[in-house]
Amino acid sequence: SILSVGITAVQGKFNRGDTLKVMSAENVIVAKGISSFSSDDIKKIMGKNEKRILPLYGKELCGEVINRDCLVVFDNEI
Repeated sequence: SILSVGITAVQGKFNRGDTLKVMSAENVIVAKGISSFSSDDIKKIMGKNEKRILPLYGKELCGEVINRDCLVVFDNEI
């Protein structure tokens, strides 16, 4: 799963349910998945763990940004 605490940047504007590219720090696509949150919501919670999100936004913005059941991870090693 992709968790908010591991997100360092959000590019573009998208809605919940849209398919996203997950990029590494080296700008390589490492996965694609269906987002559980909009870009605006992810910007609010990125870099934060659940303990920091709950007091600010409640349970509505807690959880995986992309659930592992909706995630395809690419093996970039050749």
